[in-house]
Amino acid sequence: IESNIVYVMPENKTMTIEEGNLILNPRDLTIKVNKAIDIFFNSLANDTYFEKIAVVLSGMGVDGTEGIKALSKKGAYIIAQTTLSADESSMPNSVIRSGFADEVLEPKQMPAAIIAHMAK
Repeated sequence: IESNIVYVMPENKTMTIEEGNLILNPRDLTIKVNKAIDIFFNSLANDTYFEKIAVVLSGMGVDGTEGIKALSKKGAYIIAQTTLSADESSMPNSVIRSGFADEVLEPKQMPAAIIAHMAK
């Protein structure tokens, strides 16, 4: 993993992180509910290599909330997108309702919040 690079999970894959390395695996398509974000966030919570920041943007369902809980318990900084600014609000809303979001922001506000957090 390199600094200042955004990594995007490919379609029909799951991504985990182990000792600072991203691992891609095929997603089990027989499982109807895609929990790829929870899988990644849970692996990130268990990895001791990085300071952790998680951002939950527009999306459908509750994927990510379980992983956010694990990350929050490990001291991660959690940002959720405002429901009004999200095209699909159920994913960020689930994180907001869980109480684990440190910040609820519009996407345009997120870079400054992340920079401020990293400067602490």
